[in-house]
Amino acid sequence: MGKAFDIERFRTRLTYLMEMHGLAPKSLSIRAGLGETAVRDIFAPKRKDVHIGTAVKLADYFGVTLEEMLGREDDEKVETFEIYRNLDPQMQQQAKIFINTLRETSAKFKHKGDEDDQPEPA
Repeated sequence: MGKAFDIERFRTRLTYLMEMHGLAPKSLSIRAGLGETAVRDIFAPKRKDVHIGTAVKLADYFGVTLEEMLGREDDEKVETFEIYRNLDPQMQQQAKIFINTLRETSAKFKHKGDEDDQPEPA
């Protein structure tokens, strides 16, 4: 038997994608070829499901599979995003600083590794 649809997981995935692309619900609805209120309506508390056509259009817009859009595939990015969103603002700021430090350190090691791969002069 297949997995049951989880509206909260779908909303989390959708929120993640919207924030990563800097989109508000109305602008996403229009860009994805949906009615103006389609995305906003997904977040209505009484809403328990999403039309398959809406999910397909959103997946196509973001360039993800339908399985990813539905949250049926494990996605560490979304889980990490949800953890981040649940932090208080001060902890979110600390997390941003830590992530940026990791990026800088990683970039330094990557560039150093590129130099090591250069052939030695003959």
